[in-house]
Amino acid sequence: MKLIRTEDAVGSVLCHDLTQIIKGVTKDAVFRKGHVVQPEDIPVLLSIGKEHLYVWEADESMLHENDAARILCDICKNTMMDESPVKEGKIELAAAADGLFKVDSARLRLVNSFGQMMIATRHGNTPVKKGDKLCGTRIIPLVIEKEKMQRVRELCGDEPLLQLLPYKIKKAAVLATGSEVFHGRIKDTFTPVLEEKLAEFNVEVVYKQVLDDKPEQITAAIKTAIEEKGAEMVLCTGGMSVDPDDRTPPGRHPHSLVGSTQRTGSLDALQKLRHALAEIYAFIVHAHLHMIMLRACIGHFTTPCQSRRQDRCTLHSSGKVHPHPELPARRQ
Repeated sequence: MKLIRTEDAVGSVLCHDLTQIIKGVTKDAVFRKGHVVQPEDIPVLLSIGKEHLYVWEADESMLHENDAARILCDICKNTMMDESPVKEGKIELAAAADGLFKVDSARLRLVNSFGQMMIATRHGNTPVKKGDKLCGTRIIPLVIEKEKMQRVRELCGDEPLLQLLPYKIKKAAVLATGSEVFHGRIKDTFTPVLEEKLAEFNVEVVYKQVLDDKPEQITAAIKTAIEEKGAEMVLCTGGMSVDPDDRTPPGRHPHSLVGSTQRTGSLDALQKLRHALAEIYAFIVHAHLHMIMLRACIGHFTTPCQSRRQDRCTLHSSGKVHPHPELPARRQ
């Protein structure tokens, strides 16, 4: 840094905070570290007794904290995020829509290991609402080596470090199967759980039915839900185990739907049925259901076993699902 006359400081960057004290009115920094001096600032600076200022001395090998913060922000941000104005080397990112927030933890650790910079995020694989804060980026010193920032950018590549995947599914159907429920011998407790979970993701239940253990009846209900009611996702509960008398899998199996749609000649309906059908196992724990529902609502249809292999998740005490970096990959 260097010391210059205040009248000559227009366009220079302050190296420290400057405090203004007006009795009974204010006692706070009138200009913050990193502020670029403007012509209208000169009278204010002189009024607080600053005839000389310590300013950042331009160096082609160094970047100002705000310029470096912009690089960190670009490394993190995708299209579904809003950024705050840069201030003192800090930029915050917030959700521009409801969706699933994901973090590339390996690259996040890489950036934070460089020193003099940091990115703090909320947990990945968690749902967020529009306006929720996702992360804060910070350059710690006033100036940082340009070469270091270029190296970080190169190592992180072109893919954003953070992702916000908006919910795509808006309408769903719930089909509860089982003769014991269909004939009223026991109460259907599965449907209310799914309706409550779907409501968390702003998904409307447009069709729900309690069905007997008859594959053809289940197939017909799935077709009705999608083709007539406009459901983009069908959740089937009950009869989804491996027992010989479990009838839901045959009823929702693609082959059952293929024969039905081929008879009507509707290939478009077949494609829609295949992509809209999601498997939900009613006996799985609440946390696993939460994870599957998150995936389904962003359009990633997977079976519970597939999603478990892909995410390798663990349940925290908060009830949210987070990736566990120490869990070994399952053998395929």
